[in-house]
Amino acid sequence: MRLTAGFLQKQGLSNPQDIVDAFERSMSKEMDYTAEARSMEQFRKLYEDYPTFYIPKPFRELSTQRILVIEFVSGCKITDKAQLLAWNLSPATVAETGMDIYLTQIFEFGIFHADPHPGNVLVQPDGTVVLIDFGMVGRLTKQQKYAFAGVFIGMARQDARSMALNFRRLALTAEIPDMRAFEADLSLLIEDFASLDVKEMSMSDLADALQTVIYNYKLQVPGAVFLILRALVILEGIGKVLHPNFNTFEFVRPYGAKIIREQYSRQNLLSEAEYTGTQLLALLQTLPSDVRQIVRKISKGELRLKFELVGYNTLLRKADQLVSRTILALLSVGGLIFSGLSLMGRYSPDMPYRRGVPEITWWSLGATGFVLLILMLLGTGRRAKE
Repeated sequence: MRLTAGFLQKQGLSNPQDIVDAFERSMSKEMDYTAEARSMEQFRKLYEDYPTFYIPKPFRELSTQRILVIEFVSGCKITDKAQLLAWNLSPATVAETGMDIYLTQIFEFGIFHADPHPGNVLVQPDGTVVLIDFGMVGRLTKQQKYAFAGVFIGMARQDARSMALNFRRLALTAEIPDMRAFEADLSLLIEDFASLDVKEMSMSDLADALQTVIYNYKLQVPGAVFLILRALVILEGIGKVLHPNFNTFEFVRPYGAKIIREQYSRQNLLSEAEYTGTQLLALLQTLPSDVRQIVRKISKGELRLKFELVGYNTLLRKADQLVSRTILALLSVGGLIFSGLSLMGRYSPDMPYRRGVPEITWWSLGATGFVLLILMLLGTGRRAKE
C-alpha cells in the first residue's frame, strides 16, 4: 500500500495516502463478512419501500468474520439481454431502473455500493433489480454530496466558475493557487463535452478528464470520489449493453435539481445555522482562556513571533480574509445574541408571534442571515477575481 501511495504521488496526486486508505478500508471490509452483513442491513432499511430493488437478507446469527450466510435469490445477470427479453422485460427499462437506484445511493443517501459489475447486479423475472456483494461500500458526508453534485450541475449548466467553487468545497484542503487558470481549464473541459453528440459522450472520458484536473492542481479530494467515478464508468458500460441511447449525464440531471432543493431547504438551512452557532459559541468559550494564556506569556517574556514574508500580496490577502472572518463572526454573534435576548423580552399584546416566537426575533434572525449572505458573496467574488 505504501508503494502504491508513492507511485500515485509521483503521478501528481497530492493526497495519495487518503485514496489508498479508502481502497484499503474497502478491501479490509470485503474480508470482514460481519461488516458486509451490517452494510446489507443498512441498505435494506434505506430501500425497504422500493418495490423495484431488493437486497438479500443476511443471517447474522449464522455468520462470522469468515463466513457470510445470506438469503438465496435467483435471477440473471443484468447484462443477459436474451434472458430479459425472454421474460418480456425491456432491457432499456431495466437499465434505467438500475441507474436510478444507484444515483439515489449517491445523491440521496450518501452511501453507495462501490462494485456494481454485472456479476453483482441481478434481475428477477418480475424486473426487480437485486444487488449482492456489499463488501465494498463508499460513503459521502452531506457537504461532500452537495459539492460532488455541484460539480456535475455546473458542468450541465456550462458554468466553469460554479464547477471550480464546488471542486474547492469538495477538496479536503481548498488551496488552489490560480483560480483563473483553474476555471479556464474547466471551461475547456465543458466545451469539449458540450460539443459532443449523445452517442459520443462517455463517462469514462469524463472521469479521466476530471481526474486529470485533480492531478494537475493537486486537489485533495475524498477517496470516495474515485470509487464513485469508477462505479459510474462500470454502470455506463452495463447501460450501453441494454440501452441504445444510454447517456449517464441525462440520468444525473434530475438529481441536480433535487440536490439544490435539499441543500437550500428550510430544514438544512436551520441545521447549518445551528452548526455555525455552535462553532461560534465554542469560539467565544475558549477565547478568554486563549487571550489570558497569550497575555501571561507576554508578561513573562515567553511569547515569540516568527515572521516569514514570502510575498506582500499573499500576506495582504490572508489579512483581508482574517478581517472578513472576524467581521462575520462579530456580526453573527451579535445577531444571535440579540435574537436570544429578544425571546426573553416583555412585549405589548400587539406584538405578533409566529410559531410561538416574537416577530422581532424572526426579523433579527433574517437580518443576521442577510448580512451573512452578503459577506459570503463578497468573499466569493473576491476569491474568484484572484
